Amino acid sequence: MRRLVALAAVGLALAGCGGAGEELQPDPDASPGAAAAAPASPSAAPAVGQSDVAQAPSEAASPAGSAPSSAARTGADPVSSSVDEEVDGATLWVTRSAGSELLLSTQVEAGATVVQVLDGAAEIETRYGGRYVTSIAGVKENTDRQEDWFFLVNGIEPDVGAAEIKVADGDVIWWDHRSWVDGGAVHPAATVGAFPRPFHRGWKGAIRPVEVIAPPELSDSAAAMRDYLDAAPPDEPDAEPHRFVLEVRDGMSGAELSASMGNKNGSAVTFVLAGTEAAIRATVATLIERPESIAHHYSATFDSAGQVIAG
Repeated sequence: MRRLVALAAVGLALAGCGGAGEELQPDPDASPGAAAAAPASPSAAPAVGQSDVAQAPSEAASPAGSAPSSAARTGADPVSSSVDEEVDGATLWVTRSAGSELLLSTQVEAGATVVQVLDGAAEIETRYGGRYVTSIAGVKENTDRQEDWFFLVNGIEPDVGAAEIKVADGDVIWWDHRSWVDGGAVHPAATVGAFPRPFHRGWKGAIRPVEVIAPPELSDSAAAMRDYLDAAPPDEPDAEPHRFVLEVRDGMSGAELSASMGNKNGSAVTFVLAGTEAAIRATVATLIERPESIAHHYSATFDSAGQVIAG
């Protein structure tokens, strides 16, 4: 595929819609040509979020480099990946290993498809007429290691192809290179990494009612979270609400945040924040004041003071 616009040029071109992003660093151990969204198996149909065309046997993948450190959630400042929804344009992240290594964070123009937005910000390779991404910035699919590229929109992994979805202002588009077998997740899946989306934007901008569930001793934290998530009137007041659950659990030293959703792209999501009462209180404050602290996390763990534990 043609060489794409250099990121420095992209930054200048997009200066009017959120500022330039961090430079994408190709993996020095990976072979040239980059990665795609993950098929469920080498001979199966394309994985969720890839394409609706039949999957041909995968092209031979080049030997992969060594796995990145699990502590590599560093590099570009996650704040620059922004959870600010009041600006023109959208946010694009490119990560590896379930979000633990940030390769690119930049602002992009809305209006194009998810693939086109990626194509304008990084060097990619595709199959099936550009509908199936096989490579991003030198990081490619590897069927031997069962690794590939997945994409998410506002924290939701869609069940339609990246060429079928138009990017809207305020969206977070996230491409992640990871194993397609880890966790055995049912797709489409929800993640916490684009919080407060999908509460504020949902699927294709749809806003649902919000319900915060908590024990009486956390009523003040529940009220604060409800105020934060109830950012706009719902499009359908009688629709099933998105839920944020505060759950005190014995035997924990901190808190953990996870997300799940129904089996359709537009389904309601449920976030569960579980831990000690003190850790939950502190974590609620962190999520409201610094939601970017959990940017591009599939789930997040916090210490007793509500600080994110790296990993």
